[in-house]
Amino acid sequence: MKQVNNFSRVTAMTLILTLLGFSAFGQTAAAKAESQKKENELKAYTGTYEFDNEASMGFDIKVWLDDEGTLFAQPSNESQPQAQLSNVSEDKFELLNTGGLIISFKKDEKKKVISLTISEGGQSFTCIKKEDK
Repeated sequence: MKQVNNFSRVTAMTLILTLLGFSAFGQTAAAKAESQKKENELKAYTGTYEFDNEASMGFDIKVWLDDEGTLFAQPSNESQPQAQLSNVSEDKFELLNTGGLIISFKKDEKKKVISLTISEGGQSFTCIKKEDK
């Protein structure tokens, strides 16, 4: 009788561990799919944005994804350090460690990103996205 109980315990434990393994695999696959979707959405923001030279202030900006899929921005002339972008709402990001600078991306009717506006404290400037070559 004791042998059957031990066998039942081992079988039950094996079954539980197997189910946990499949569950973790499913969660990992779902997390990877969600991560890939997020990265594809963020790629739409990447590129070089040119400052409107008719405005009184501003600079060209480069936006990119790093190897972990994190979005960064930096002036093209590297006059300021790169800053990580933290999503605030759809198409709106805070530039971390910059004292509250916000980047808002604008899309056209086809949902293609066409420009960005950097704003802080009532002042802002806009940069137009350069076409990919």
